[in-house]
Amino acid sequence: MTRLIFLLLAFLFLFLILGRSFFWIYIVAINVLAMGYMYYDKYLASSGKSKSRIPEARLLNIAFWGGAPFMLVSMFIFRHKLLKPKFLIGVPILLIWNLVVYYLILRIIE
Repeated sequence: MTRLIFLLLAFLFLFLILGRSFFWIYIVAINVLAMGYMYYDKYLASSGKSKSRIPEARLLNIAFWGGAPFMLVSMFIFRHKLLKPKFLIGVPILLIWNLVVYYLILRIIE
C-alpha cells in the first residue's frame, strides 16, 4: 500500500513539474503497453502456450492505470476476451474512469 501511494505521489510530482508533455508521454506509453499485452496474450492463447498466459488481473490493472482506451480497441481488433464479462463490462467502465481522471489531471496541470 505504501508503494502504491509513493508511486501516485511520484507521478503527480512529475505531472506538476513537467506538465503536459509527461502526461501525454505516459498516456501513449500505457496505451501502447495495453495493446501489446492484449496482442501477446492473444498470441499465447492461439498458439496453445496457455501455461504462460498473462493474468487477467494484470490486464485489468493496466486498463485501470490509463490503458483502457487501447485495451478496448484491441479487444475488438484482436477479437480477444470478448466473451469474458469481466472484460466486456469492466473495460468500458474503466474507460469512463480513465477519461474522468485524464480530465481532472489536465485541469490540475493547466
